[in-house]
Amino acid sequence: MWPKLFKKRNMKTRYREIEIDENVLVSNYGVVVRQAREKSGLDHATLASKISEKKSIVASVESGNMRPNEKLIKKLENFLKIKLTENVESNPELNSKKSSKGLTMGDLLKQAMEEN
Repeated sequence: MWPKLFKKRNMKTRYREIEIDENVLVSNYGVVVRQAREKSGLDHATLASKISEKKSIVASVESGNMRPNEKLIKKLENFLKIKLTENVESNPELNSKKSSKGLTMGDLLKQAMEEN
């Protein structure tokens, strides 16, 4: 018989904390950009030339027809001294095989026992 080359490993449920810190674009980014531009006394063309972008790009962002990419967001934030992103932190989650299965019959029985 062939020798055992591999040992069978016990696979335990592993828990892993996941924390996600994301910067998310604010929902009214177009209004914020337009108000900051008007407050600075600039028109579309002037702002576009100052941040090295096209006039149509600035107008599209203000109207909400175009979502700015990270590079454009940074340009607008730095030049207009505004904040277009929010820091969103998610709660740590436990990832395991058990948590992805949902409720089991045992879980339902425990809940029923606790209610009584």
